[in-house]
Amino acid sequence: EKVFQAEVLLVSKNLDDNRSALVHCHFEHSEHDLLPGMFLNAEIEINRNNAILVPEEAVVRSGEQQYIFVNKSNYKFELYAVTTGNTSNGKTEIITPLNDLEGKEIIVKNAYAALMKMQNKSEE
Repeated sequence: EKVFQAEVLLVSKNLDDNRSALVHCHFEHSEHDLLPGMFLNAEIEINRNNAILVPEEAVVRSGEQQYIFVNKSNYKFELYAVTTGNTSNGKTEIITPLNDLEGKEIIVKNAYAALMKMQNKSEE
């Protein structure tokens, strides 16, 4: 029921059977009834950055480069080279200037099928 502000200094890399981990922190105010070794529930805030996230399957690889398909006009899609960041929970971070992709339509499903179709046309 009480909230204590603290700075997290170290988090254990191992989780216990009950999904808990040891955390070393320093409290901002020392006026409380806590003792070393006591257990607490914590809500930890991390720094947040704005990012463009797309479904993981929207990103395709051709050679050494990664791409997404961007609608240029009237559902004519072009490959757009991107640099990717973290991938988590089925989403991939796209590292590119935000204004390059803002408001653009992209292929989010079956992007590899579109890539194969594009490559087959270029071979004909």
